[in-house]
Amino acid sequence: MTVIGWSATAVAGATAEHLGADAALRQTLTIDSLLARFESGGVRVDSQTVIVMDEAGMADTKRLAALIELQEGAGAKLVLVGDHAQLSAIGAGGMFEQLQGRVPTAELTEVHRARHAWEREAWQEVRAGQAERALASYQAHDRLHISDTREQAAQQMVDAWDRARADNPGERLLMLTDASNVELDRINALAQERRADAGELGARSAELPDRPYGLSAGGRGHLYGGAL
Repeated sequence: MTVIGWSATAVAGATAEHLGADAALRQTLTIDSLLARFESGGVRVDSQTVIVMDEAGMADTKRLAALIELQEGAGAKLVLVGDHAQLSAIGAGGMFEQLQGRVPTAELTEVHRARHAWEREAWQEVRAGQAERALASYQAHDRLHISDTREQAAQQMVDAWDRARADNPGERLLMLTDASNVELDRINALAQERRADAGELGARSAELPDRPYGLSAGGRGHLYGGAL
């Protein structure tokens, strides 16, 4: 049996892992895994346990209620971290928003990830549903680029990524898109071509099934797909 001290949890496993890494928490579990292992006796939660749940706004009511029941029954502490204005639960949800103001709450009001004041303001506008004002700010600062087709947009993104690599040697730079898996593969192939032309990949490569590019020494993923 594992006794949990500090634990990171979330609906998605990747989110729990990122929280665990950022906060240096040893135990990372999805909500479902935590609940199942607690029921089976695989983990013990007691009054010395602190459970930190990230992206709590994405938890449906059933999961969140079960987690709260576990916490209350064990006398543990549960810290919910999230933003109700971001992605909501796939199933019936909304409990996270309802809990605000009814339990001790701390609110972060300053954006730290953006370096520029105008961009921090634009992020707040996006959150408030003022997309047109945010996009106008990005356009005014030459950060909004429009293409006629998705193919042109992909090519421009790879071009910009390659220029950024040249300007920031040694840094790992990524591209983010809402493309399909087919488009992801095509864009990754373009990126691999740039790295091959720059002599950054090994001379030998192994073909990958159903992929337009091979696996070479020095290769890596350059693209993350998902909803923007």
